[in-house]
Amino acid sequence: MLYLFLQADTIAAETTQKAVPIIEILLTQTGWFFLIPLLLMSFIAVYIFFERFVKIQKANDIDNDFMTQIQKYMLDGNIKAAENLCAEEDTPISHMVQKGIRRIGKPLRSIEIAIENEGRIELLKLEKNLAYLATIAGAAPMVGFLGTVTGMINAFYQISNSGSSV
Repeated sequence: MLYLFLQADTIAAETTQKAVPIIEILLTQTGWFFLIPLLLMSFIAVYIFFERFVKIQKANDIDNDFMTQIQKYMLDGNIKAAENLCAEEDTPISHMVQKGIRRIGKPLRSIEIAIENEGRIELLKLEKNLAYLATIAGAAPMVGFLGTVTGMINAFYQISNSGSSV
């Protein structure tokens, strides 16, 4: 039994080859042509993801006393202070409330429409660049697959040119 293990180690030692750095393989093969766009798309996707994540987290940060203070100002009749408080906060909710406060005195339906429109605008701001992320998510696998197919074609071509010495 020990003889079999020693024989296996000897065979493994004879068949091992010198390790080649991955960068050398990439630069000498045709795969780098597809790797550069994939890396670029990867960096862009990661940047967009984290940028949107931070922006959405910031928009989600809501001061618990904000609406209480707005209600207090409105009940006191201090509309200007309520509007100033909304201007100080830089969140989608404060922008929507500010739009509603500016419409005070107009019909209720007009105020509702103004707040809904402001909500749509804020939503568009939060969704900014997500279309690029979706495009990258759809295109990157196709570029990777194209690189794989090209590599396989190249491998089979090399095998056919080598003849019987494969």
